[in-house]
Amino acid sequence: MGCGGHDVQSSQNVLHQGSMQVLVIAARPAVAPGGDNKLPFGNYPRLLLAWVSTEAVRTQSRVIVLGSSLAKFMRELGVYSSGGREGTKLRTQMRRLFDCTVQLTYNDMNVERFVRSPIAARGEYWWNEHKPDQPSLWDSKIELGEDFFNEIINHPMPINRAIGAPNLADNEIIGVSWTENCADLY
Repeated sequence: MGCGGHDVQSSQNVLHQGSMQVLVIAARPAVAPGGDNKLPFGNYPRLLLAWVSTEAVRTQSRVIVLGSSLAKFMRELGVYSSGGREGTKLRTQMRRLFDCTVQLTYNDMNVERFVRSPIAARGEYWWNEHKPDQPSLWDSKIELGEDFFNEIINHPMPINRAIGAPNLADNEIIGVSWTENCADLY
């Protein structure tokens, strides 16, 4: 995804692995509400991807319910904070991550193939930023991109909850999960 634990100005990142290339593109224009057109970075995007992937496999649904309050969602992720600075950081990284598009390209001398999908095709955030413990009338939720969801469902991978370890690069999660079984994508 982004560049390790550093916030960068770049709106895309590429991971190369042999004939495979994973391109992650930030998609929220800076002029949009909450937008800064930057890639996600740090532990929160890794944690969010692990949680969302687990929920997709568990529910077998593209619609992932995030819950009625930010504080409750943070507890679900294992982040024990009632909001505040950590809540703001989580929401920023969540917006950046779910707004990204991922493209997987296979290229050798005989063929070039690619598949492109948004991580989330739709989303609704009903949480009150100033009162993170206050439940909203409706649940916040996202709908995963169809190809992204199908890859998660068709090739689930065991995920260690310690995935936020500092030595694991941000782009490795998407890179590994999207390149493990690339032949099945086509």
